Amino acid sequence: MLGADNVTDCQPCPLGTFSQTVGAFSADTCVPCGAGKYANKTGTATELECYRCPTGTFLDTTGNDDISDCISCPPGLYCIRLLSDPSS
Repeated sequence: MLGADNVTDCQPCPLGTFSQTVGAFSADTCVPCGAGKYANKTGTATELECYRCPTGTFLDTTGNDDISDCISCPPGLYCIRLLSDPSS
């Protein structure tokens, strides 16, 4: 396969993923944002660009793409910071 002739030919990683790979030639290099985080734009380059769920919410899955994926902590539990499960 030949290389592209313009940067606009390069494809962004999909929502909910990121890639730090230089010279990537496959979407296989796109890694899901970790639990407790989401990426709501394509072409995210580092996990630091994956957003944390707000205080009082959590995410126990990876590869999420919207703040609405964050789940409110149930009654009797709380979430202070980046968490994949609510604390009691």
